[in-house]
Amino acid sequence: MRKGMKKAFSIVCTITILAFGTASFALDRPAAVLGDVVGNGKAELKGGVGNWMSVEGRSFPVVDGASLRSGEGSASMVMRDRVKMQLGRDSEATVHGSVGAYSIMLAKGSLGFSVPRGISFTVTTPTSVVQVPTSAGPIQKVSHAAPDSVRGMVIFDGKGTKVVSVSGDLMVKDLSGTGHQLLAAGDSLYLDSRGASAVVPVQLNGGGENGDNGSNDTNALLTGGIMAGLTIGGFLAVDSGFNGGGGQPASPSVP
Repeated sequence: MRKGMKKAFSIVCTITILAFGTASFALDRPAAVLGDVVGNGKAELKGGVGNWMSVEGRSFPVVDGASLRSGEGSASMVMRDRVKMQLGRDSEATVHGSVGAYSIMLAKGSLGFSVPRGISFTVTTPTSVVQVPTSAGPIQKVSHAAPDSVRGMVIFDGKGTKVVSVSGDLMVKDLSGTGHQLLAAGDSLYLDSRGASAVVPVQLNGGGENGDNGSNDTNALLTGGIMAGLTIGGFLAVDSGFNGGGGQPASPSVP
């Protein structure tokens, strides 16, 4: 079952990469900058085919195909269209897409995000595909009052994926594309090779459920610094690069 799960994850990742294309890494033109990232601890960035480099304390450009690993630290991203992401401790992810349309491959760990309405945003893990519905989709009719941004978290613990909606709707499905499940604000579920758990309310301010809906480790992430990073200091250092509040990003590729 584990081999089948890994194979399915590999197929989904390959299809997504081909869909977005790899032209931005062609040698005859520079890669398009999607946003910036700043990290702490041992967080590192690899821009496409480059080498791993530390992003501690300084902002660096994020391009299509960039990979991030946080180690004992974390990494915060602010994209040109105001999409915000926070990569948690001991996490690895790859960013694909273009401004306004992103596909994130989360190989391990946790990713918090804040996505303005109308932007295409997908997170794929070894057991699930999580999508932020666009404003054009019929799924938006489910919400009585759609927020300006959808905020949530995806956590892969090595066996399954925990998905949490903090505000707005999230669509969750397995790698085969079946088993669609809509999460409204305050809902969570856990999906592994056996299928998805029941949708249950999530506790973001202490405590947390256990059992079939994930481990105490994932609950600790929900009540800790990841969600806080979506609203406070985690993004401030990166955001300053767009607002004149700090120095320019460390790469001259940013216009």
